[in-house]
Amino acid sequence: MNRRIRVYGFRVFFLLLLIGGSFFVSNVRAADIINDSNITIQLDPSAPGPFQETTITLVSYLADLNQAKITWQQDGKKVLSNIGAKSFSFTTKDVGSTTSITVFIDILGSPLITKQLSVTPNNIDLLWEATDSYVPPFYEGKALPTSQSKVRVVAIPNTNIGSGGISPGNFVYQWKLNFDPDQDQSGYSKNAFIYANSFLNKSDTISVTASSTSGGGSADASIDIPINNPLILFYENNPLLGLDFSKALNNGFDVTGRDARIVAEPFFFSPKDPTSNELTYTWTMNNNPINTPSTPNQIAFSRTADQTGQSRISLSIDSVTKLYLSAQSFFLINLK
Repeated sequence: MNRRIRVYGFRVFFLLLLIGGSFFVSNVRAADIINDSNITIQLDPSAPGPFQETTITLVSYLADLNQAKITWQQDGKKVLSNIGAKSFSFTTKDVGSTTSITVFIDILGSPLITKQLSVTPNNIDLLWEATDSYVPPFYEGKALPTSQSKVRVVAIPNTNIGSGGISPGNFVYQWKLNFDPDQDQSGYSKNAFIYANSFLNKSDTISVTASSTSGGGSADASIDIPINNPLILFYENNPLLGLDFSKALNNGFDVTGRDARIVAEPFFFSPKDPTSNELTYTWTMNNNPINTPSTPNQIAFSRTADQTGQSRISLSIDSVTKLYLSAQSFFLINLK
């Protein structure tokens, strides 16, 4: 009987020894695999601009950071220390000025883990132009994109890093059109993006991320470019003074002499040539068709000495190559 008790007691002791040893081994292995590489840093926004509220978050799928003591330092000064302090927010500095972040992660049973991050804000100016949109000479406004226009967007990074900053060519650009990456136009020194808008969209969103090849950080920017409607404005082409762009005639035109010549300017039509055979002109007077002149956007009127009254001159311009690119307008001509 005593022998059986001694045998059973030995078996229980041996079993407990195996369990305890396994527990000890598993703890050692867990401590070994929790290290710097198991904890990642997430930045929101991913490429912060100057004086922007920014949040840094620690993420790990192996370590329980909720029970870890986490201490944050900003530019060498302790700013936060607490159990489970996985996130820290701060405001970035001016363009090109670096904020240094150091975080110490103390997980029970593991060596102290240190993570470091430098945040250097940059920003990007996006400039765009509709490359095939027509505007008349000396027009001081911007040529606007219309249906299926070609648009060119240029990214100009702003940074104060180094002497004279960083050249726009020393960045890697990642372009997106309506949130879809465009790999063909992305890459080193590719700071220009060209696209043709769709007649289905009311606007297009162009976004870019520029990353410095010299370690000067990165920057994001986006812009919404609206799709506009073309329009027709009428101007007098005076035989003595020439084409008068100072006053549009859409509100009416008084003819006091024997002859009058009117020029129709198709703003924002494509191509840039208003006499292109890709555009069709349809003129009417008081709803009666007028033969299209040899120069389709110019029309002349003659009157007799005693002729008076008012007429409605209408014009419709349509593109033969682009859908929904058309405009209609009219003006009243008063014979006095």
